[in-house]
Amino acid sequence: MIRIPCLRAWGIGQAPYRSTHADSEQLKLRSSTSSDARGFSLSEAVESGVVLPLGKVTPLREDRSLANESSLEKVTAPWESVVLAMLRVYRSALGRRLIGVYLRGSLPRGFAVEKVSDVDMIAYAFDDSGSGVRPSRGRRLSEPSLDSALQTINEFIDNKTVQKNFPFCKKLEMRVVLVDPDTRLGSSLHQHLHYMREEPDQIPPVIPSNIPHAFVLATQAVTLWGVDIPALLPPASSRFTPTTLQNLSADLDRANQAGLAGDLSQRRKAALWGLRRCLRAAGEVAALAGMGYTRDLYWCLAGGSEVCPAAAEDLLQALLWILGERPMAALEDIAAAERCATSLSARLAPFQEDPVLPTGEAAPAPAQPSARAVQGWAAALSGVDLEAGAAKGPRRSLARANIRGQVASYEWAQGNQRRLACQELKRARGGQGMTSVGPMVLIGAADAWPACSRWSLSSLVRREGPWRGMVRVSNSSDFIFCQEHHIDVLRGIFEPPSWRCDMTLAEFAMCIQRSSSFVQRGLRFYLQAGLNDALLQDINVQAAPFSIIGDAASSTQSAAAGRKSDRPLLETDAAADGAAMTQSPRMWISPEGTVSPLHYDSSASFLTQVRGRKKLVFYSPAALSSLYPYPDDHPLRRRCQVDITQAEGALLPLSESVEGLEVELAPGDVLFFPPRWAHYTESLDFSISVTCRFQA
Repeated sequence: MIRIPCLRAWGIGQAPYRSTHADSEQLKLRSSTSSDARGFSLSEAVESGVVLPLGKVTPLREDRSLANESSLEKVTAPWESVVLAMLRVYRSALGRRLIGVYLRGSLPRGFAVEKVSDVDMIAYAFDDSGSGVRPSRGRRLSEPSLDSALQTINEFIDNKTVQKNFPFCKKLEMRVVLVDPDTRLGSSLHQHLHYMREEPDQIPPVIPSNIPHAFVLATQAVTLWGVDIPALLPPASSRFTPTTLQNLSADLDRANQAGLAGDLSQRRKAALWGLRRCLRAAGEVAALAGMGYTRDLYWCLAGGSEVCPAAAEDLLQALLWILGERPMAALEDIAAAERCATSLSARLAPFQEDPVLPTGEAAPAPAQPSARAVQGWAAALSGVDLEAGAAKGPRRSLARANIRGQVASYEWAQGNQRRLACQELKRARGGQGMTSVGPMVLIGAADAWPACSRWSLSSLVRREGPWRGMVRVSNSSDFIFCQEHHIDVLRGIFEPPSWRCDMTLAEFAMCIQRSSSFVQRGLRFYLQAGLNDALLQDINVQAAPFSIIGDAASSTQSAAAGRKSDRPLLETDAAADGAAMTQSPRMWISPEGTVSPLHYDSSASFLTQVRGRKKLVFYSPAALSSLYPYPDDHPLRRRCQVDITQAEGALLPLSESVEGLEVELAPGDVLFFPPRWAHYTESLDFSISVTCRFQA
């Protein structure tokens, strides 16, 4: 069982004081952009009645799943009347399109407070607006069109008479999720409706977990009418993932763009939405620290403030804006709220989890900065040789690395050697084959990639400057990956040797210049980001040698992962049972002297050198224990404690019995290495590489 620490600090047990106008006027608020105004604490806000400790924190199980504590029995008077009224509107408007209606939020969990809580419902309905809908699933002639049905629902929400009839509700939320009936999900839901109407004694199959809002349904909702989706979802649907935290930067960019495109009222609405996203992201930070899961804003604020004290004041200001205790009538007030959200995004970014997504889930679309920012970068970087101006790291001595040989190499352009390489790769595919082969370099296998002739830092900035990705930051040229969401890191027990942030390619290019203030303060940067659609057109991971190990085309993560092959595959190339791609193509850009110390990966990997030279040293899985890897529950898991660059006097010297293999990659070379081969990586020049990983 996971313990929820420091509940007293979260406010449990404090009386839920009601706010008064006099109390709120006496508070001296501190803006996130003001440095001289005096702030106040969360406990003071609760004691004054401005903030109410409403809601609950739900403990996470060991597998990060949540129990669904929602129940219709917890919906009592006067809330029953509005729930029934909303359900009638859904059924009347959507008719036979309707799949199910679900109540979520504080109401079915028993925490609703009159004049404070919303009534939040989600309905799922078939989308019959297209021309390909089967007649058996079509609407009756007497039913209104889908647009008319949705308009009816919106009019009900906005009806002042309805709000007058239900004055105890702060707001009504009625969402409609449209499902294409000709998809696998649509077919499954239609089958469930058939069982419900025609064969209620039959036990229908489990509903696919890719249904929109699956986590919400599985953990926070109760069925009012129709298919009982929460009960039919697979167990994995109730497992917590910090999606709001991971998408926060992109969500705020979208909110800012939507606000700037509208009037003052729309901009205010977009700013408030962004602040809510920040608070929910802070709640996910607390959940990652083992404090349990919540969407209730007070507990998101309390937990996020404890895990990330630097964000505490901005989180409190965000909640006060949402509650209406801070003014947001004038443009300067809205701008202050937007700056608060931007500040929170930056403070919460280091707590994000590893960005690798499970196979089958699409990565969120990268956010786009403002046009003014892009113009500023273009002016600042115009005519600058960005690679020559980048700060370099020191060259390392590998005299103590016990290098006894070279990685096996094959000239890809020579037919015989290429055939031998294909045979080795085919032998490695599937089963226990990965243990029977070692690393191999396929010289020139990517020479035909457009990336090898087109990509340089300057050309990429001119072409893709606004593209945003993950950048790792370190206090030296050694980049040791660290699990920043690990409890010891979040608690301050373990200081991470590097940390991640989100920035555009143009920002990265400016940060690594010798003249930048970041470099002068000792910071170094390493871009490690997934490729956008335009860059994917310059690579080709769907042909040999990649296709021999894995099936990139079958992965939804890599639907656009490179161009189709421009030639027929050799007979030995194709992999009919290729492994699934576990990490879609990723770009690695590093200045000369950048080092990734000894570590190992759990997947089979391809590394393609696009620009510059890169040196790697490998040690076999049999030698892994002699490299002293950190345990799996350590923040530096999969890193090794042995430093092969350290001279005499190393705390953990490399055993003489451990032999290393060395390789130096040039542009166009493709390196394959199986899982659990420990490796050291050093950029000998300004380097651009592309990697992809496949299931071992």
